[in-house]
Amino acid sequence: MAAAALLGRVLEDGAGLGATRSTLEVRQSNFPAQRLYERFGFTVAGVRRGYYTSPVEDALILWKEQLP
Repeated sequence: MAAAALLGRVLEDGAGLGATRSTLEVRQSNFPAQRLYERFGFTVAGVRRGYYTSPVEDALILWKEQLP
């Protein structure tokens, strides 16, 4: 399943179960994933410094309000 289809399904299923918003983390250097999440309406809400290891890297905290 393509990443966009999978993410869309997860958000729809979450909304169907009563969720109204969603959050996730992504490596700061993972630009393809960031573009995908932005297309789905996620916005950067913060940074977790040194969150990832091998290599050490910051994580962007993303939120999406108002699930479908």
